Parts: sequence; C-alpha cells; structure tokens
Amino acid sequence: MPTALGYLRVSSEKQAADDRDGLRRQEEAVRRFAQARGFALIEPLICDAVSGTYGVSEFEELAELRTRRGIRELVRRIETDRPQAVIVERADRLARSNIVGQYLIQQLKTQGISLYVVDSGRDLTACEGPYDSFLARLMLLIAELDKDILVLRMKAGRDRKSRELGRRCEGRKPQPLPTPVEDYLRMYYGRRSVRAIQRDLERRGLGRYSWGRLDRAGKRLRAAAKLLDVRTGA
Repeated sequence: MPTALGYLRVSSEKQAADDRDGLRRQEEAVRRFAQARGFALIEPLICDAVSGTYGVSEFEELAELRTRRGIRELVRRIETDRPQAVIVERADRLARSNIVGQYLIQQLKTQGISLYVVDSGRDLTACEGPYDSFLARLMLLIAELDKDILVLRMKAGRDRKSRELGRRCEGRKPQPLPTPVEDYLRMYYGRRSVRAIQRDLERRGLGRYSWGRLDRAGKRLRAAAKLLDVRTGA
C-alpha cells in the first residue's frame, strides 16, 4: 500500500496546543481522504503553526521556509519515511502565497512525491499542460486572496473597536516568558540551536516551551540588545 504524510497547519501555536476545531477538522479530512484513495498515513501527522500575515512579501516568506518548523519537519520526514504523497486539507494549509506554493510543489515533484489537496481532490504535482497548470496556480492565488481578505477584515475590526474605545485596540499580545528563561535566551540564543535551548530549559526545570515561542523571544531580545547598543554607543 502506498504511504502518505499528512500536513496540518493552524494560525497559532495556541490553536495547535488546544486542539481546536480547525486542527481536528483538518486531521479528519486528511484521514478520510487517505483511506478513500488507498494511502497508509505515516504517523504522526505533521502540525505547523504559522499565521497568515498581510504585507509580508513572497520573498520574505520564501526565506522564512528555512526556519518554519512544520516545513523542516516535512523535509526530514520525507527523507526518513519516503512517502509517495503529501496530503493537505486545502492549498493554503501548506503555503500562504502563490510563489511559495509553486516552489514547494516543484520541490515535491522533483522527488516524485504527489501533493493532494482534499477539498479539490487534485494532485498539484500532476498538472500537465497549460490548463492544469493554470488551475493549480489559481487554487494557490485564491488561497492567498482569502488569507489577505481575512487579515484585512481583522484589522478593520480592530480599527473600528479602537475608534469606539478612544484608544488603540490591538490583537492578542504574546505572554512574556519568565525572567530566568529570558536571561537564558540572552546568553545562548544565536550561540546554540533553539532545540538545544528548549531541552536545557526543560532539564533545568524552567518549563516546557515551544520551538516557535523561544525563537520569537530570542529574536526580540536580540533586537532589543542591538537597539540598546546603538543608543548607548556600545
């Protein structure tokens, strides 16, 4: 029986940790599709948590692929598990823009791996001829448009709420990390891998934190340190 990897994506790590409806819905859809098409899903399924952000350039998103945890895990699992296919619920679950989607499709195609999209039933790597290629690009463009419209609607809602309150209303702010954790990040972020820092914090009894949260906090602390150096002339 041919094997497949299931790839799920939600917009935040909290959604992934809380196992909200979006994640469950994607998993159920991927499992049903795999069974219907005769694929044996390789466990566990891959789950990514990346928000769709309007205004981020496609080239910035391409560069981000190197650090995107779910994509790195997908690449690693392809090398170790040798699947015949990757299954996603919708095209926008794998990529948030057309250029990134085309890049990932081409990478899978060169390795002989199919990319199935559940909601259309299509294999995006099997597009032959201009008509099929156009449909594949159109699916990715529609996914990108949906994401941009959603983000703009959320921004409009925050702007409207800000006018009603008479003060700026922003989205949910990330909770700060405990001081010992931030101190450890200041010392070792950039000198050690985030995965190693993650293990050390847990081993020292400082808590369990996701890779993405530690990476974002490390970047923020490093940027703040550079700004301080500039202001003090260090």
